[in-house]
Order: sequence, then C-alpha cells, then structure tokens
Amino acid sequence: MPGSERAYSGRLLRLSIEEEEGPEGFALVAGLRTTSVSLNNEAVDATTVASEGFRELLPQAGLRALTVTGDGVVASGTSDRKLYLQAVEGTAAGYRLDFGNGDRFEGLFLITRFQRSGRHSGAEEFSMTLESTGPLYFTAGEMP
Repeated sequence: MPGSERAYSGRLLRLSIEEEEGPEGFALVAGLRTTSVSLNNEAVDATTVASEGFRELLPQAGLRALTVTGDGVVASGTSDRKLYLQAVEGTAAGYRLDFGNGDRFEGLFLITRFQRSGRHSGAEEFSMTLESTGPLYFTAGEMP
C-alpha cells in the first residue's frame, strides 16, 4: 500500500551496557546524543576459471563485525561511568543495541576509541567507537 512507509525517531536507537544490578541486566548509556551503527561483512572471493570472468563471492564466509560510534555529554550515571572505566581498562563488556522498530543486537564489545573534551562555556563531551568481539545475537523487530 503506497504511503505506508514508516520512519523511526533517532532517539529510539539506544545503546545499553550490561549491568548485573539492573532489572533487565542492562542500563541505558544516558549521555549519548548521536549513535551510528555499521554492520560489516567481509567478502571472500571464490572466483575460479569456471566463473566465466565474473567474480563470485562465498556467502557468510568472511569476518562479520558490528561497529558502533557515538558522542554525547558526560553524565554522572553509573552506566556512563562504567563505559569510561571500560575504555581506561581496555576490557570488553556486554552491550545491547535497540532500534526503533524493535530490532536488537547483543554481544561483547571493546572500546577502541574514547575521547573526552570540554570548552569553558559548555558541557564536557565524549566520543567513542565500540567494536564487536565474538558472536553477536540478533533479534528481529516488527516487519515493515
């Protein structure tokens, strides 16, 4: 049916960090303002002379990874503090990424970049990059 497409609010893209004490086991990283997600599937070339000059790729054979970037305001909450400590210690932690349509990724991530900055006339801010490590678990949300 024409016109039945639906847009989702960017604020519904939420990143949560694993927390043993929480009722759901995850706590929202509340300071985030912008979140971006990139799902990478490395191609494996399986081209042979029998491919008749066309490239052939082997499905689901390469490395798969999820990269999450974000920036926001440094907040005093426990989840934001845990994020910062993980960056300082260089350890992996469990994260959950929820999308506006109900799609969800869960898995272990390592913070590969973390930056804090501030101006005298504004709030202290941070930016970060998370890289998945190990298997990712995907749950599909609503169908369009």
